[in-house]
Amino acid sequence: MNNPAYMAIIANNTLTKRLVEQSNAFEPIVLRPTTSIQTLLACEDVLPDIILLDVDACDNNLLLEIGRLQAIGYAGPIILICSEKICYPPPILQIRRPFRLKELSELLENYPSKVSPSLNRTQRIPQELTEKEAAIFNRLLQFAGRGVEKSALLQEIWGYGPEISTRTLETHIHRLRRKIDMDPTHEWSLLTSDEGYKLVKNVKDFPPK
Repeated sequence: MNNPAYMAIIANNTLTKRLVEQSNAFEPIVLRPTTSIQTLLACEDVLPDIILLDVDACDNNLLLEIGRLQAIGYAGPIILICSEKICYPPPILQIRRPFRLKELSELLENYPSKVSPSLNRTQRIPQELTEKEAAIFNRLLQFAGRGVEKSALLQEIWGYGPEISTRTLETHIHRLRRKIDMDPTHEWSLLTSDEGYKLVKNVKDFPPK
């Protein structure tokens, strides 16, 4: 039986209580309140599949907080509760306040990775990643096994248009691949494909019988 997906809630007490009381609306996702991202990083051996974050409950700079999550390899969606639109690339989503529980439930239902918690369950990466490397890794992890075009990575992570040609991406890919390869226990390999780049699971070698 698969482990249930779980969503960490970082919000004020009123909203947290409201969501927990209506937790049946989000089944099979399990809701787990936490006080802050710092607490989440310090106390959890395995990161959640989904994070629901009220920007008003974020003590530090929001970009810094999200960067800390991505730097340890978090690849699941982050749903921001905010009063105005904030521009972030996937997997960062947002819902505007005030919102109805049905809106949040539908957002979770329509997010494809939610139905497969085993794909989202994040393992901590021993090699420290830069913010850009973590963003690349997370984007490739969303399409695990499938290629992601270079132009898409440039647009989503750097904001470059298709007419821009740069070796910046190749440099970051090279460094990211080296960090992944330095960890023999890591389950992913970063490959170059016809489409661009992709992550594929390593095939473990078993001794002959």
